[in-house]
Amino acid sequence: MPNIVPDQLEAQFVGTCLLVSTVSLTVVATVPFKNLEKPSIVLVPGPWHSPEHYSILRAFLERNGYEMFSQSNPSCNSVTPDSESAAKDTAFIKDHVLMPLLAAGKKIVLVLHSYGGLPGAAAAKGLSLVERHAAGQPGGIVGLVFISALVAHEGQSFLSMSPGQIFDEWVIPKHDGQLGVGNPRKVFYGLVPSPIAGKAISLLKPQSRAALSTPGGSPAWSDSVYNDRRAYWLSLEDNCIPAAAQEVHSSAFRKH
Repeated sequence: MPNIVPDQLEAQFVGTCLLVSTVSLTVVATVPFKNLEKPSIVLVPGPWHSPEHYSILRAFLERNGYEMFSQSNPSCNSVTPDSESAAKDTAFIKDHVLMPLLAAGKKIVLVLHSYGGLPGAAAAKGLSLVERHAAGQPGGIVGLVFISALVAHEGQSFLSMSPGQIFDEWVIPKHDGQLGVGNPRKVFYGLVPSPIAGKAISLLKPQSRAALSTPGGSPAWSDSVYNDRRAYWLSLEDNCIPAAAQEVHSSAFRKH
């Protein structure tokens, strides 16, 4: 997981790269935009994280004229963690995050962080701008941006894609079906200034083990409607999903 709660300079760098990806994805869309209108950005958080963790990035994007939407995954800070699943996160992202925006005619760049790449890509299935335009429906997803994220195939889970199909040693199992994080300062925020890192650590929530152990559904990233409309942000200093693993994930794009 990248240092997604960065200092101002890093936020500008991440945001600028995201804006470049957004513009590129907009330009290649086969359904023309009026005057290259700016799409909305929808961000699916990683595990243990909530929209508050992305506030600096949100502020930068909004200063540049982009609206950003994000909601916590149900599997994060759930009161019934054993009943959660990646499929439930997928359904929530589709029904409660994406569909209301699409019904309002929004064109969306879907940004997926870490575990969010699994349920987020599944939630995007059938919702591309091309598909919805063909069906006479408003709005649509114009592209997918993966930030140090899982690029999963159908049937895969966060756990099944982990080395040895076991959680890393910094993942702390709890007796109630939740997962905690050992040394989050090192794991998540190694390059982040201490005041910002401290705030980010205080915002971390327990994560459902069941959600990280189950598949999220058939993903949209491999569909031809997203050819030339997918981007991968590879974080070289990631201590959650190492750069080598991200290379494996991003290499899936080269086959499509």
